[in-house]
Amino acid sequence: MDTIGPLMAASEKLEMDIATLYSIFSRSLPEDSEFWEQLSFEERNHAALIASIRETFVPLSMEFPVAIMAESLKEVERANRVVAGHLATFQEAPPDREKIFNTALELELSAGEVHFQCFMKKTPATMLEEMFQQLNLEDKDHSLRLHAYMKEQGIPINKNSISPA
Repeated sequence: MDTIGPLMAASEKLEMDIATLYSIFSRSLPEDSEFWEQLSFEERNHAALIASIRETFVPLSMEFPVAIMAESLKEVERANRVVAGHLATFQEAPPDREKIFNTALELELSAGEVHFQCFMKKTPATMLEEMFQQLNLEDKDHSLRLHAYMKEQGIPINKNSISPA
């Protein structure tokens, strides 16, 4: 259980940093600001959910849905470094619309985000898992929504980005 606390803290930080990045995208792309603000809001909700789990269940040594997070602290820390690099770069000088959208798509297809999405799609094994899924019912499928929005808006999708399934 002692490795769960740091993993949860790192996962919470990842969600908050992605939310911050999406807020930067919102300010950088006024034509897409509503889209980015909605995703930013949902990422903050993901962070709040993880914080709630960490604050409530970890101290009580209760079981909680570990599948909501990436499997290793190392994996999440790597993702946090990537996002921190994007934050530093994009705060200085946001790139063009195509780069912003493709960066977000790559982030949403990264390990930490994919674990969250897989958890949200799976059949809940416990009442607790079902409760967390219900709380986040609308805050899912970011990669699919990004992909669809990019296609609808005619924003080229980087060939290095795997198409969401």
